[in-house]
Amino acid sequence: MVIAIIAILASMLLPALGQARERARSISCTNNLRQIGVSFFNYSGSFDGYLPPIYYKIGGNYVFWTALLTLNTDLPPKMFWCPGMTGSDIEDNFTQTMTVGWTKTGNNRMNSLFRYPCYGINARFEFRDPDDNRLSLPKAERIRSASQTSLIMDSYANDMPTRGRYWVPSTFSTNATWGQPDTRHLGACNVLYIDGHADSHRISGNSDRRTFSAAHNPYLFEPFKDQPGNSFWNPRI
Repeated sequence: MVIAIIAILASMLLPALGQARERARSISCTNNLRQIGVSFFNYSGSFDGYLPPIYYKIGGNYVFWTALLTLNTDLPPKMFWCPGMTGSDIEDNFTQTMTVGWTKTGNNRMNSLFRYPCYGINARFEFRDPDDNRLSLPKAERIRSASQTSLIMDSYANDMPTRGRYWVPSTFSTNATWGQPDTRHLGACNVLYIDGHADSHRISGNSDRRTFSAAHNPYLFEPFKDQPGNSFWNPRI
């Protein structure tokens, strides 16, 4: 009888404990986003008001915005890892191996793991030059919709759902090289805006990234819908 009662109590408590744990992860994720936001604007202050490029090329290698923030502002790469991204094969790389000193050593700034942070930058902040460098334009101070335009957000990689992707386009796709908004926090996606504030946006229905399709995905919900007048993706100058 006692065992049965304990089992009933456990079945009632475990879901609540699980939700509490996920809320704590979401709070930690939001703190990461704010720290990254400070780093973005420290970078901007050192580069005449410009945000870092999404990436640029050195020979056939890439230096992504994640590595650039670490190189120029000493932001620890562990800030690019969201505790809500569980079961990943590269979590230890970001949280333990990839330190500031490691990033500044040799050619580590070009390490391909910087392609897979848990947060993706708004792909509309790019200008592709003739050498395929993806430059971020315009200057942050010129954006009039700073409180409404996303800068980075929870993301996942289409080809590797337990990793993030460095950039997030404004439309749904199953293209293997794309990132997508990830609703990993109990159905919500955490977003950092240009003005430095962070917010959480929830979608209805199934929020499992592995089941997203053209018929059900975050882009069908506000604020992720790319439509006229929506400044979430499109900065107003």
